[in-house]
Amino acid sequence: GAGAAGALSAAEAKDLEDVFSYARHNRVDDLERLLDAGMPVNIRDQYGNTVLCVACQNGHKRAAKAALRRGADINARNYRGNTPLHFCFTYGYGETLGQYLISKGADPTIRNNDGVTCYEGIRK
Repeated sequence: GAGAAGALSAAEAKDLEDVFSYARHNRVDDLERLLDAGMPVNIRDQYGNTVLCVACQNGHKRAAKAALRRGADINARNYRGNTPLHFCFTYGYGETLGQYLISKGADPTIRNNDGVTCYEGIRK
């Protein structure tokens, strides 16, 4: 919610923006540095996406692994109910990153808010 986000200092807000940018652009060293400095690995952006969701949306296995090694929730759901697997399969990374996540315990049976699994996409 906006309550917690509203209390962020400028530096914290920049770190929050950066952590998702690093995941999006596969800047793994920078991502690990921020996470190791105390950025919560399951923190969410304005859509409810975690760092792992964003890495999966962009097909970045190294960034995804960095988040998982630091305790990322492999089945985290964003505000639309989509999991990292939904992003893998929707954006064309299902056979690669998606299968890797499944091998690590991700649940492909989770349905999003529209009632669809990762194999069916994000929307009906």
